[in-house]
Amino acid sequence: MVLTAVCAAAPHAARAQDVQYWNATYGTRALLLGGVVIGSSQDISAVYYNPAGLALLEKTEVILSGSGYQYSSLSIDNGAGVGGTLTSSSIDALSGMFAGEIPLSFLKTRLGYSVLTRQRFDGRIQARGLPLDTVLNVPDLQFSSADLHGEESLNETWVGLTMARLLNPHVSFGFTTFAAVRSDRALFSTTAQAIDSSGAAAVGIQARDFSYDHWSLLWKLGLEVQFPAWSLGMTVTTPNVRVFGSGSAGRDFTVVDQGIAASPITRVATDFQEDVASAYHTPLSVGVGGSYKFGPTRVHASAEWFGSEAAFHVLATEPFTAQSSGQTMTNEVIQEFAAVLNYGVGIEHHFGPKLAAYGSFRTDKAPVPDSSAANSTFSRWDLSHVTAGAAFSWLHADLVLGTDFAFGSREPRAAGTPPTLEPSLPPTAKISYKSATLFLAVKVAFGTNR
Repeated sequence: MVLTAVCAAAPHAARAQDVQYWNATYGTRALLLGGVVIGSSQDISAVYYNPAGLALLEKTEVILSGSGYQYSSLSIDNGAGVGGTLTSSSIDALSGMFAGEIPLSFLKTRLGYSVLTRQRFDGRIQARGLPLDTVLNVPDLQFSSADLHGEESLNETWVGLTMARLLNPHVSFGFTTFAAVRSDRALFSTTAQAIDSSGAAAVGIQARDFSYDHWSLLWKLGLEVQFPAWSLGMTVTTPNVRVFGSGSAGRDFTVVDQGIAASPITRVATDFQEDVASAYHTPLSVGVGGSYKFGPTRVHASAEWFGSEAAFHVLATEPFTAQSSGQTMTNEVIQEFAAVLNYGVGIEHHFGPKLAAYGSFRTDKAPVPDSSAANSTFSRWDLSHVTAGAAFSWLHADLVLGTDFAFGSREPRAAGTPPTLEPSLPPTAKISYKSATLFLAVKVAFGTNR
């Protein structure tokens, strides 16, 4: 049918990075090190990376991190047939972290707070007049065209309260309680029309939308050992615990074919369900890291393993009956995660007490396997990040300027795998993603040395 062929020719809107775990970084020096500071906390961003590090900070700190802009580009080579490239790009303002310490300490225990943007994407892709003659493979096709539209808004904010305690002058333990609020809205639609030499026509419409909010709690526990020349650390992040959430989902599928590719057919199926319960699971993760100092240079390394999550329904929708055929159809929004291991290395070099340079590399693997039935995500590609920048100290403040480059690509999923937001792209299609981020962060330290 025409609509099926259209879905093979045109991609839906793509979220840049909606499931990766190491896509966002926070702090000042930790920001320039790409976040590979699980065992070498350097600023108040320890409340996220390793809560134990809060107890080891020399002074009380407040930080505003993540002011900047990101250019991102997604391209699908041969996505509209051989030689046809589909692209989408955007420039977005970034939100980062606001964190500080509550100036109360008792029994060697320190308290901190944080508000951070864990995931964010606002994107739109639209294309009109896409040719279908190379896809339909219909003799004497006189005219064919497809239009697509997609837009998505995703935001996930974490609010944390941290408690950290010194076990001795070099060892500390801490934990952060995070409240996570995830909000996701998406709309995808594709229309197509074709006419053959006899005048027979076919029209297809496919649309899908979902919207949900989800509130949950999770905890990150950390242990850190810190000496002047070296440091080690470990973290454990619990799976999240649902508090509440709800949403809606809609699906439309209509095909009217007068017989240009098969026997004449008419199919109509539409469904909309609202006020259904939402659920979004996050897995257990375990991180380790450390650093070693060579004169004015310190090398950092971290790795974090994220567990798997079996396929789950993001929205608890029910099957529905197609209006034209009586066939039972689904309006499901599904997610699934495979276990992944991310790792990274970073280096800092101090030219003096006021100036330091930083560089890092880290992986950012997508946890959704190609064989998954998940249909609520698009970003199934592994990314690599390269970060570089400098930190300047003046009085009680640190100012950092830096840039991050991310890149990744992958081939389309094999034929026969479950349908997702990604269509069944042609065998020659290749998906590529890249981004460039400029960022600025400021930290202010005050009070006496601890």
